[in-house]
Amino acid sequence: MRQYERKLGARKYIDYDSETLQQVIDACKDGMSIGRAIVVYIVPKATLARRVKGMDKAPGHLTALTKEEENIFCEHIMLVAEWGYPMMQTDLRQFVKNYLKKKGVANSTFDDNLPGTDWANKFLQRHKDQLSTRLANNIKQARASVGPDVMNKYFRHLALT
Repeated sequence: MRQYERKLGARKYIDYDSETLQQVIDACKDGMSIGRAIVVYIVPKATLARRVKGMDKAPGHLTALTKEEENIFCEHIMLVAEWGYPMMQTDLRQFVKNYLKKKGVANSTFDDNLPGTDWANKFLQRHKDQLSTRLANNIKQARASVGPDVMNKYFRHLALT
């Protein structure tokens, strides 16, 4: 998995600890001018002005799925795994593609609305407390705990979603 590192001289996002920045914001709200605050605390003017006006947002582009949607995906992945059908990363990617298609969302960062392997790796990393990747062993059909009733239940649940 790729680990992106910021190059020297690149834009400096979140290079200030939150406590110091909060002190600067509080000082500005108590009457200190923004010009005086940037000299005293050595914080960029644009950063401070955005934070004081409450126009701050996280860097980067919008996510493909909301946190609630990702949590629902985690629940479905765990449910399907309980039924004896663990998902592989390709299954997860296809699952998300079909979801976005049914929702009518065209995500420009995905090729043909199909998330990439990096997205799948990051998804698993974000939800490592719930999901993990494991190597699956083939078992004989006699040992598998999947019967017709379990299969019917799975397809009923699938039809509801």
